[in-house]
Amino acid sequence: MSTAHRHVKTLEEQDFVVSNGQQIQLSTEFLRFGNGVRYRTDLADVSEPHIEELAIETEERANLFIEELGDSVCIHRKLENCGVIADTEIGKRFPMHATVAGRRSATVTSPSMTRNTSKTSGQ
Repeated sequence: MSTAHRHVKTLEEQDFVVSNGQQIQLSTEFLRFGNGVRYRTDLADVSEPHIEELAIETEERANLFIEELGDSVCIHRKLENCGVIADTEIGKRFPMHATVAGRRSATVTSPSMTRNTSKTSGQ
């Protein structure tokens, strides 16, 4: 049995992947972990009504990002009659310089964070 096959078997036994005989897919077990991470602080709960209100009032998409390991990570989003389709999913990571939220965050963080972000963005 190959190493990859053993890894997949272990993931199946722990309910992290499901197989229909032809395809192996991630299971919904990851939702539990994702929600645990999303709600590890009060930020998602506290901000949710404000994000939704903002989206409704502006009729635009509203996202909530946090910084993790130098990246911007989307933890909440609300789409309200938004004609623009974007590549923002819950949990998706972006380099800090690639989003307005990340660039804004970099301007209010420590100088070392700003230098690090500038280096990774090639500026």
